[in-house]
Amino acid sequence: RSTLFPYTTLFRSSYSITFVPVVVQLIFPYYLMTLFFETLGLMSLLLTIESKEDTVSPTTGILNRYALEKALDRAMVNKSNVLLLVKIANLNYYNKMIGFENMNSILKRISKWMDETYAPYSCYDCGRGHFAVLCELIEEEQIEEIRLKTFERFDSPWGKGEFSIVFPVQFGVIRIPEDVKTMENIFMLVDAPFDGKASVELDVSKAVYDYDRGVLIERLIDKALRNKSFQVYYQPIWSLRDGRVSSAEALCRLIDDEYGMIPPDEFIPVAERNGAILEIGQFVFEEVSRFYQEGCLRSLGIDYVEVNLSVVQCMSKNLKKSFIARSEERFSRNAE
Repeated sequence: RSTLFPYTTLFRSSYSITFVPVVVQLIFPYYLMTLFFETLGLMSLLLTIESKEDTVSPTTGILNRYALEKALDRAMVNKSNVLLLVKIANLNYYNKMIGFENMNSILKRISKWMDETYAPYSCYDCGRGHFAVLCELIEEEQIEEIRLKTFERFDSPWGKGEFSIVFPVQFGVIRIPEDVKTMENIFMLVDAPFDGKASVELDVSKAVYDYDRGVLIERLIDKALRNKSFQVYYQPIWSLRDGRVSSAEALCRLIDDEYGMIPPDEFIPVAERNGAILEIGQFVFEEVSRFYQEGCLRSLGIDYVEVNLSVVQCMSKNLKKSFIARSEERFSRNAE
C-alpha cells in the first residue's frame, strides 16, 4: 500500500548510510568511519520512524487520522489523488442507545470490511464514525463500484441480535487538487457532521463554498465590531388598539464597504457559533439606549423599542448585569 512508501524510502536511506562506509573502509582500511556512520543510520531510524500506536486507531485497528494527515502531505504534492469519505450518521446517539462497547465492536466490523473491500487503497478511521479512503490513480468506474458496494452493504444491518443496526451513511468524493486546495478544507469535509437528514451524496463544492463563506463572514463580523460599523435600523410596529405606530423593533445590519449587505440569516448564526453575538448584542443595546436618550422616541411618537436577544445571549449568566452596567455608564456620561 501507498502508506508503506515513506518507510521503504527511510530504510533504503538508512541502509545507504551504514553500508557505503563499510565498502569505503574495505578499500581504505586506515579510514575508521564504519561505527560512526552506523550510529548515524540508527539515529535516523530512531528519530524518523513512528511507532504503530501513532498511526493506528486503538478502537478499530486501521490507520488513523494522524496517518491520513501524513499521507495527505504527499497527496497534495503528487496530485491525481482521490479521497473517498464514508460517514455514519449520529454516532453519539448509537453510543447511548447500545453502549460504547457494543458500538465499538460494530465499528471494528465496519473498519475490517472497508479495509478489505477497498484494498489495495488505504482506509483511515478519522473518528466519530467518519472514514476516509485515499486512492491514487483511480478510475471513475472504480469509484462508482466502490460507491455502489458501500451503499449496498450499509443497506444491510451491522451487528448481531438486538444490537443489529442499519446505519444511514453518506458517501463523498474529493478530487485532489481539483476540489480542494488546502489541508484545512480537506479536514473540514472529513469532520463535517452527517445527521442522516442531509443528502447521502456529499456535495463537496457546496460544502467548501459554505465553509469559505463562513470564514469570510467571521472576518467581516470581527472587522465591524472593531470599527463599530454595524448599523441599527428601526422597524415600525403598528398597534391595532391605538391605531398608530406605537413601538419599533431594533434590527442589526452588517453592511461591508467591500462585500455589501450580509444578510442576518448568514451573519447571526456565525456570530452565535463563535460567541461574537454577545458583543453584537451589547452594540445594539447601546445604540438603542442612545436613540432613546436623544429623545428620538418621543419625537416619533414611539413608546418603546423592542430589542431581540439570541439564545446564546440568554444563556449568559451576566446578561442582566452587563446591560445594567452599560446603561449606568451611558447615563453617567450624559449627566456629565
